[in-house]
Amino acid sequence: FKLKKMNFDYNSFLIVLKKVTKNTFDGCLERISRNELCGFGLYTDESVMSISVSCNILSHLKELQDEEEGYDEYFKWTMGEWKYELINQKQFSQINEFLEDKFNEVEDNQGLFVIHRKKIFSISVEVLEELKNEKLFDNINNNFVLMFGISEFEDKDLEKEFVKKLNNDVNFLEFENWINSEE
Repeated sequence: FKLKKMNFDYNSFLIVLKKVTKNTFDGCLERISRNELCGFGLYTDESVMSISVSCNILSHLKELQDEEEGYDEYFKWTMGEWKYELINQKQFSQINEFLEDKFNEVEDNQGLFVIHRKKIFSISVEVLEELKNEKLFDNINNNFVLMFGISEFEDKDLEKEFVKKLNNDVNFLEFENWINSEE
């Protein structure tokens, strides 16, 4: 399935992103047991010129948590600290080419850019939520978290909204308590 270069279509973007994200998660499970996997998610930066996948494993999480006491939630929820980043970039190259093209199209118009960024954030969370509802992330250890992250972007309310949609109530409350204490 190819996105049309001439006409950036958000619906096509969603379909392709979902397919590539699912394939990437399946690939992670070929190398990492469900008991060891403790985090998976999509992330971007505030310019939304690219999207990548990150995942984390329990042994890495525990190692970081043991090294620095008092930062357990930080290491659990901060995708930049996770073990594996930029997973399956080859399959994401087409998606990222379109994101870059769209950024170049809207970068000089702040209003259009903000609308575009909000749409990409929304689609990314929707993709993860749909995969969650399709039970892709079931039967994984109790510490597992699902994330959509945005580097260099400070909007705690938006982050909480994403985490609430993607995780169970216990994980959400843990995240909310941690993020609210980061004032």
